[in-house]
Amino acid sequence: MLSRKFEANQFLRDYVIWSLLDLLRLLISCHCLIVLHMLGFHRITERKQREVGEGEKMEGSNS
Repeated sequence: MLSRKFEANQFLRDYVIWSLLDLLRLLISCHCLIVLHMLGFHRITERKQREVGEGEKMEGSNS
């Protein structure tokens, strides 16, 4: 009886530990995706700002 209770407690503890590790892995993955998305977004906005800046320079030289 005692060994079954010990096995049940050990199983529950292992289950909780693995669940927490899975949750941690999920959070790290989401964080990495958010960071990569933000880096890509900044590159797009920088490119658009350069294009707008070049367009303003061209308009200024045409006047």
